[in-house]
Amino acid sequence: MTDSFPSQTEPHRDVPAPSIKEPLPSTVDLENSATDVTVTRSTTLSLSKEFDQSDLEKKPQAQLAPTIQPREGGRKAWMTVFGAFLIQAVTIGHVTAFGVYEEFYKQDRLRTTSPSAISWIGSTQLALLFGLGLATGPLMDKGHFKKLVYTSTLLYAIGEFTLSLTQENKFNQIFLSQGLCMGLAMGLTYSPSLVINGYYFQTRKRALAMGIATCGSAVGGVVQPIMLNNLLANGTSFANTVRVNAAMNTGLLLIACIMMSDPRTRESFATKKTPVNLGAFFRDMNYVFLVVGGFAVGFGLFFPSIYIQLFCITKGFPQTFSFYSLSILNGTSLVGRIIPSIISDRYTGPVPMIVAMAFGLSFTLFGFLGIADRDVGGLTAVTVIFGFFYGGFTSLLGPTFASTAKNGGEIGARIGMAVAVGGAIPSLVSAPINGALLTNNYHWNRPILLSGAVTVIGSILMLLERFVHQSWLKKGSSAPLTCSKSIPDERENASAMTLSASKMDTC
Repeated sequence: MTDSFPSQTEPHRDVPAPSIKEPLPSTVDLENSATDVTVTRSTTLSLSKEFDQSDLEKKPQAQLAPTIQPREGGRKAWMTVFGAFLIQAVTIGHVTAFGVYEEFYKQDRLRTTSPSAISWIGSTQLALLFGLGLATGPLMDKGHFKKLVYTSTLLYAIGEFTLSLTQENKFNQIFLSQGLCMGLAMGLTYSPSLVINGYYFQTRKRALAMGIATCGSAVGGVVQPIMLNNLLANGTSFANTVRVNAAMNTGLLLIACIMMSDPRTRESFATKKTPVNLGAFFRDMNYVFLVVGGFAVGFGLFFPSIYIQLFCITKGFPQTFSFYSLSILNGTSLVGRIIPSIISDRYTGPVPMIVAMAFGLSFTLFGFLGIADRDVGGLTAVTVIFGFFYGGFTSLLGPTFASTAKNGGEIGARIGMAVAVGGAIPSLVSAPINGALLTNNYHWNRPILLSGAVTVIGSILMLLERFVHQSWLKKGSSAPLTCSKSIPDERENASAMTLSASKMDTC
């Protein structure tokens, strides 16, 4: 018995560790004695059949979807983020400046048209901006990013320069050029400019990168109203004001086209992909609660940005303050686009943070009810707080829906579907409904109450997603952009077997 077991201090001479280059042993001999276990050179351990050479050659072929090498930053990535920043400034930034057009059209250009009818121009822009995500998402996943951006730039230039040629009190001309043509142009590039960042930033800093990109809409929402208001107030004609704005926006889009790039290779698109099942998205209850909740929140989201300047004018606020009210809202949203994104990346994940922003939006909307005529301080406070939650909510939409994707091939489709359903429909109907409630007598309490109530309902629906997910402040993992089967390493298995044999020998 003692001969079979060497002492703990004696060198281990009987069983040298098998070399990796030598054939691995095949069997383990167990003696009848319950305590006498001898391991010799003839005693061997075999690799399982599943790890033979033929299987190792076959398994790499089981790789799924296009393989995208992990990227987290770099020069091209941050240039693409800046390009997305410019696109956001020209698209959603210009749309959030529609309050300037709403007030100017009602007071001058379309004075015989009701506020509800005028709001159809801006709501159509918003609906196309969000709704075309249904088409651009799959096109992005197929690699047509550059084509979408260049086509959008051409359409945008045509639409805005045509707007400068429209005639006074010709609603149909303004609707076709600003509502339809510019709306189509914005929709072709809005969602892709966010989705492309998801391919550069797969896990770390994804929310931060998308947050920086969406800051463009805040900067655009500050610059564009100031530019339009000052040109119109200083006696510049409507036609020349629009042409100056069109030249600036077209130039920014061309810069974005040059700076942005797609990190995916042509070989990755040549690989046969598993088709994206859009119907399966709506069997994912987490995704459903987020989309439906976002639909309701979106109903009240754009009410201040469309009507706040008209709200100031009709309540007797100074003209200068009225002109800058929209810029104040969009300027404070810049802070909201950065701070919540950082907290989301480091601590909470995107979903808990966007739920908090939604509740903040809903409660702040009711704050507009308490603003008296010429109460500059009260309106400023409510606008600043609303702007923070507005910026936080919109900047987290992309990371939130990207985090629900099961693999990288679904990111574009999931974001596009969510933006279309949760953004296009409410933005299309909310402004006209609010305008109808407002009437020409400006009953502001009606649209404020409706917008606030619907936003509360949406916030509660998004909160229910946390009950389904059964987590609160747990940071969820983002969708992986590479899906492949792991292949066991032969050296690791050999080393593990050697260690096991050594433990058996020293028992």
